[in-house]
Amino acid sequence: MKSALKVMLAALVLIVAGAAVVGYVLLAPRGASPLGLGAGARLRDYLGSQIVAIVNLHLVPQLAFDTIDYEAPYTMRLAGVTLTAPDGTRVLEVEHLTIVLAQTPQFDHPIKITQVSIEGGDVRIIQDPQTGEILGFDRLTRVESRQALKQVPSQQNLSNVLLLERITIDDVSLVYDDGSGQPMTLSGFACDMTIRPDEQGPGWYTLDMRAGRSPGLETTLRGAFNIDEFLLDLHDAKANMTLDESTLATLPPQLQGFLTEMDAAGRVMLDFRGRMPLGDPQQSNLAGRLSLGNFNVAFSDYRLPIKQADADVAMAEGQVSISNFHAQTLGGLVEAHASADLSAPSRPAVVEWTLEELNLREALRGAAAQGQTPKLAGDLIGKGSASLTLDDPLARINGSGQMQVRNGRLLVLPGLSELIQKIGNLDFRDDPTFGHEADVDYLLEPGGVRITRASVITGLVAADADGLVGYDGSLDLSVRAGPLKRLTGQLGLVGKAIGSVTERLVTYRIQGTVDKPQVTVQPLGIGG
Repeated sequence: MKSALKVMLAALVLIVAGAAVVGYVLLAPRGASPLGLGAGARLRDYLGSQIVAIVNLHLVPQLAFDTIDYEAPYTMRLAGVTLTAPDGTRVLEVEHLTIVLAQTPQFDHPIKITQVSIEGGDVRIIQDPQTGEILGFDRLTRVESRQALKQVPSQQNLSNVLLLERITIDDVSLVYDDGSGQPMTLSGFACDMTIRPDEQGPGWYTLDMRAGRSPGLETTLRGAFNIDEFLLDLHDAKANMTLDESTLATLPPQLQGFLTEMDAAGRVMLDFRGRMPLGDPQQSNLAGRLSLGNFNVAFSDYRLPIKQADADVAMAEGQVSISNFHAQTLGGLVEAHASADLSAPSRPAVVEWTLEELNLREALRGAAAQGQTPKLAGDLIGKGSASLTLDDPLARINGSGQMQVRNGRLLVLPGLSELIQKIGNLDFRDDPTFGHEADVDYLLEPGGVRITRASVITGLVAADADGLVGYDGSLDLSVRAGPLKRLTGQLGLVGKAIGSVTERLVTYRIQGTVDKPQVTVQPLGIGG
């Protein structure tokens, strides 16, 4: 599975499954006598002969450890615990793992573990720099289906030998290595999970978990977990993430720099419920609500501030949907819905959207210099739809849309300023008005955005255009344009409302890139 969902689930799988397997390996019933202080050597011999077979039965990553200590009557301590994937990737490193028992262990009796504690360690997410694949997380458990469960001997079902009441985690780090030689470490994760047998039947446990990282991340989960089938029932799960100055100060330098450059801030809240088979997360049945509050992200000279956004999210048997998406942004409203089939080849998806009365001036990252008008302004409305594949979105995208701008300033349009200068030696600085208009119809194609019809009117020129704006920033546009009538007076140049085209339209070619457009006159490009 290539999606980020696997990585998000990894910590939970490693916590529950790993703790369960370790407990079983250490404490599985054997013989008929109490295990006292004198049995330490025998216990170590037993662990050495059994651990590989038991771990291989339940988990794909291999469990290993440096030392084991038994402090009679109730405590087991492991140091240097690791889980290593078949490809050699070490996905989990734990400094200290402590298991506290409710009673002295006896052979032929289930062992009741009151607490499993993890202190210090790393969950390691390592990316192959060549392929971009996340290493080691291809499979975490050997439980892929109910049919596979029949191959597990009943005496080796974890529910027959293991009872858990609590799991705690303190000071665990998330390590991300993209292969650049500078791994990024996000430290300070903690978790407190209360566990008790559930009335659903053997193997089921009720979960009450609080986890997160202070400041900035808090998650709560109430539900049930089947330790034999690796099924997770989410009765009420919430995740709240806040990004502000206090959170930013605790992040790794690489992440601080990236988020600061993007002016990233805000709150993300997720509330969901349903059933998730951890052996095959794509077959989950989940429903929930996603919300954003006072959210902001910026790129280059532009930003997207979202006052509030909400959406219903659902997943059923590989089908994912986002519906009723409403975002209050740029003084207007964005509505959308989308769906994807994660179980189909290439994971096809569709999306539709509408834009209502967006104030483009609010999209500028910074204010215009004193005495100057902004390069972008106007009221935008629009709509569109697209189909694509999640595996390679731009390679198979197919869609269309329309946009309309009124009361605007559109000097950010690629090549418009250069075009104005080409037509009659005009200067866009002579047009300080907010009367620009644009109507655009477009198609979304694998190569870029194909403009099928674009009409643009400023205070200086009128133009119709068509052509391609590539996703790589390349331009290939044909533009028929001419100057509007110059009017002088107190109001200066006022554009379409009181002007008219005074010369026949000339056809121009706009090529180059969005950053460096090149405008030339098309040979014999005289329009009627």
